[in-house]
Amino acid sequence: MKIILWLCLVMVMFVGGEAWAVTGAGAAALLEEGNYSMGLEAYSVNDRSIIGVNSDTETSFSSGQYFFLISYGMLDSLMLETRFGVAELELKQDPFDFNYGFVWGLSARALVFEKPQMNLKLGSGLVYLNYSPKNIEIINQTVKPEATEWQFSADVSKEFGRLTCYGGLRYSEIEIKIKDFIPEEEITAETEIVTDVKYKQENELALVFGGRYEPWENVIVAAEVQLFDGETLMLKLTYIY
Repeated sequence: MKIILWLCLVMVMFVGGEAWAVTGAGAAALLEEGNYSMGLEAYSVNDRSIIGVNSDTETSFSSGQYFFLISYGMLDSLMLETRFGVAELELKQDPFDFNYGFVWGLSARALVFEKPQMNLKLGSGLVYLNYSPKNIEIINQTVKPEATEWQFSADVSKEFGRLTCYGGLRYSEIEIKIKDFIPEEEITAETEIVTDVKYKQENELALVFGGRYEPWENVIVAAEVQLFDGETLMLKLTYIY
């Protein structure tokens, strides 16, 4: 049964299209000290608003990211994570559509406060992501894309037996750079300048809701949605050792 569940999630990741957030529950996701887990995670966002750093250009982007995730419980109240995988990025209203490239990230989650008699926990999480696809050709130019994101979240979770539900706020900063790109209207025979196109996220705060379920011992299935900052959905499957 465990093998079947893993296969099902893999199929969802690769046929589900664009619609998937990395944070997960802060306190609810913590491991006990000395334990570690491995898993699969799918993270995507559709139509997240961004704005040009050195212009008034407003646009949006979609991205799908697929990770292998390793987590380790440093303390009962602190967990460290690393993830790596592949991602794609598409900027709308611009000539930038990047194929799958390497993506990696680091994160930490902490328990801030808990009330055991009520099965309530207050947690926080910090996530860093870096996406560096291959160089692409646009208007006879070779450009170097790169995207980075910082996320900070705070959430409250409550346990109901094997099910844990949570909700909270996420603050994120996204920067998308298109290096060495010169807009077509600026290209002349004498052009020697190099222009870097930069975008940043327009809305940094979002509401996050999610849940985790343990169908079998040490197997965790999780899902999460994010509101007011594009359409997002996260799916994750982990096994605790």
